[in-house]
Order: sequence, then structure tokens, then C-alpha cells
Amino acid sequence: MFLLCLLIILSATVFSLAYSENVSQLGLQSTYTNTTPSFSATDRIFYQDATNNIILIDFKAIQAQLTNIQIKQLNKIVLNDQVNDLSPNIMYEVDLMKYGQGEYTIILTTSQQKTITKQFSVK
Repeated sequence: MFLLCLLIILSATVFSLAYSENVSQLGLQSTYTNTTPSFSATDRIFYQDATNNIILIDFKAIQAQLTNIQIKQLNKIVLNDQVNDLSPNIMYEVDLMKYGQGEYTIILTTSQQKTITKQFSVK
């Protein structure tokens, strides 16, 4: 019975990997402001899944404790989330469908008051 369960889990994993999107195709352009060399490249922090209208933020890629995530549209804050109590190993998910079409800016703030800024569009 154990071997059967193990075989099912391994098969599901292989199947999932075979049909998943290549992460490098999901990367977005981004800019850093007021950052230090300890940050990873932005293409490892932000991923946009345009098919499902989701942005993922990889906390582990930042290598610093995030304290706040803000999303702005035309300088109006549409999301302001305090995240300092979240694990540094998570993938934070933002559902873009909540915000409608338009141009947005996402601002990540660390405990050292460093910011990472990213522009994205919802079509």
C-alpha cells in the first residue's frame, strides 16, 4: 500500500512538472530603488501568470524581511498589506482580477526601509 501511494505521488509530481510553464517565461521587468547588493535579481522575485491573472512574489528571493506590500494605481493605494509576520519562505499571491484593467505599481518594503518597485499591467 505504501509503495502504491508513493508511486501515485511521484507520478503526479512528474506529470505536474511536465505540463507546468517555464518560470523564466513568467518573469517581469522591474526596477530597484534604494536597494543593497544583498537583493536577488528581480526576475526571481516577481512572476506574472498572465493566463490566470496572478502575480507571485517570492519572499525567499529577496533575502531580507519584507514588512509591507503596496499596490498603487495612479498614485491611489489599492492594496496595503503588512507582511512582517509572514514566513520568509512563502510565495505571496496577488489576484489581479480584483483590480481591473490598467497600469499598476507594486512596492515592497523591507525591515531596513529598502524598497523594490515593479510596474505591471492588467489587460
